[in-house]
Amino acid sequence: MSKKKESAPSGDFAHELWGIVFIALGVLVLISLVSGFFNNAENVLGRFLGTNLSSGLVYLFGPLPSLVLPGIILYIGWKRLTGAAMQLGLIIFVAALLVETCLLFSINNLPEAASGHFHFVDNCIGNSLIYFLHYIFGPHRFGPYFLTILALVLTLCWGLKLPVSVIVSAIRSAAKSVGLWLKDIPRLFLVFKRAGTQQAPVLENVEPEKTKDTAAQKSAVELVEKEPESPIDFAQQQAQKQLEEQLAAFRAKKHEPINITTIGTPPEIDEGSEGE
Repeated sequence: MSKKKESAPSGDFAHELWGIVFIALGVLVLISLVSGFFNNAENVLGRFLGTNLSSGLVYLFGPLPSLVLPGIILYIGWKRLTGAAMQLGLIIFVAALLVETCLLFSINNLPEAASGHFHFVDNCIGNSLIYFLHYIFGPHRFGPYFLTILALVLTLCWGLKLPVSVIVSAIRSAAKSVGLWLKDIPRLFLVFKRAGTQQAPVLENVEPEKTKDTAAQKSAVELVEKEPESPIDFAQQQAQKQLEEQLAAFRAKKHEPINITTIGTPPEIDEGSEGE
């Protein structure tokens, strides 16, 4: 029992160590590729880990598919760091994803392969497969694109355990949104066309005569003044006017002085005076 307990921490440490190694390797490969895309002659990682490594990966996988490789290395490193077991299905998934990505980005060279003048400087894996596919499809690209995209979607569904119904619903919603957008294009075109036709006479007469402008303005003012008001607007104006008059009367009374009136009492008469 004690031997098993001692071997477990050593196994965990080995998994963590290999995970750190794979993650560091993936980061180095990613930095080498990104620096090579900007200036491969002056790669930040130097000649061997920078220029030569990025050039070799681009020649083997192509510019864009080569970026999949550091992602795969980082994923493997994370699996090893967390102690997850490396299964055979994961290795097959990674290899299939990389090959299909290389093939997808090399289908554009299919007409050159069919014409016999085919020389490639990158994506050796994808272009090699294209050279054999031109015997089946000739210079036509639709078939290889369709089959490669289908294989890529199926590989992602199998490797990431994604249900096909989720993919179908996502494609359906995307197609519906694209259809609605395409349906609105003629209506938007007509709106812009009408706006252009309405603004055309204004652009032709940039400097009209002043007399015509003044006459038009006067006629417009007269029409506005002569336009009868609705009963609702008239009632609102009367109510507003009455409210303002009451407010003015209240303010006038507020500033008036306060008058205090007193009631005087008659003088008292003595009883002696009454007797006299």
